[in-house]
Amino acid sequence: MVLLQSTESQAILSRFILVIGFLIIALTLACLMFFIIARKKQNALFKTKKLMEEIEHQMMQTQIEVQELTINSIAKELHDNIGQLLSSTKLILGTINRNKEKYEDLLKMAEETISHAISELRSVTKSLDKDWLEQFQVIENLKTEVKRIEKLESLEILFEHSVKNLLFPKQQIMLFRIIQEAIQNVLKHAQASKLFISITETNECWNIIIEDNGVGFDINSIRNTSGILNIRYRTILLGGNAEWNSNKEKGTVLYIKIPLKEI
Repeated sequence: MVLLQSTESQAILSRFILVIGFLIIALTLACLMFFIIARKKQNALFKTKKLMEEIEHQMMQTQIEVQELTINSIAKELHDNIGQLLSSTKLILGTINRNKEKYEDLLKMAEETISHAISELRSVTKSLDKDWLEQFQVIENLKTEVKRIEKLESLEILFEHSVKNLLFPKQQIMLFRIIQEAIQNVLKHAQASKLFISITETNECWNIIIEDNGVGFDINSIRNTSGILNIRYRTILLGGNAEWNSNKEKGTVLYIKIPLKEI
C-alpha cells in the first residue's frame, strides 16, 4: 500500500513538474513573441520616423532649389524683359523731348510700354511673396518654365493638362522639381526638337507623361546616374513611381504616377 501511494505521489509530482514546465515554456514563448512584436513595432516606428525625416530633408532641399531657380528667373526677367522695356521707353522719351510736336505716336507708344513694364513688374513681385510656397501651383509654374525654355528656340514644347483635384503644396513643389529635372535631361542629352508634357488625373492619381523625339538611351546603362536616381527617389517619397521607355528611333517617354494623398 505504501509503495502504491509513493508511486501515485511520484506520478502526481511528475505531472505537476510537466505542467509547470509547459507553463514556463509557454510563458517564455509568449514573452519572446511579445518582444519580437514590440521590436518590429519599434523598428517600424524608427523606419517611419527616418522616412519622415528624409521627406522633410528632401522637401527642404527642393524648396531651396526652387527658391534659387525663382530668384535666378526673377533676376533674368528684370534684366532681359523689364530692363529692356524701360530702356526702350527712355530712348523714346529722349526722341520725343527733342521734337515734341512731331512725335505724338511715340508718346503713346512710350505710355503703353511703361504700362506693360509695370504689369510685368507686378507679375515678377508676386514670386517674392512670403507665402509663395503655400501658394505654389505646379501647373502655373510649368507654364512659366515652358515659356522660358521656348525663348531659347532650341526645343518646341507642347504642354497639356487636365486635372480637377490639386496635389498638396509640398507635393506640387517636389513634382515641379521632378518634371523640371526631366526637362533638363532632355535639353542636355536627348538632342530632341520636340517635347510633349501631359498631366492628367485618373483613379485618385496624377499621371504625368514626358515624351521627347530625341536619340533615346539604354535605361540599364544609366540606371544609377544622378538624374535618374533623383527623379525616381523623389517620386517614391511622394508615394508614386517613375518608369522610362526609350527607343533610339522614337525617343524617350517618362511615365510618372503621383497619388492624391498628403505625405
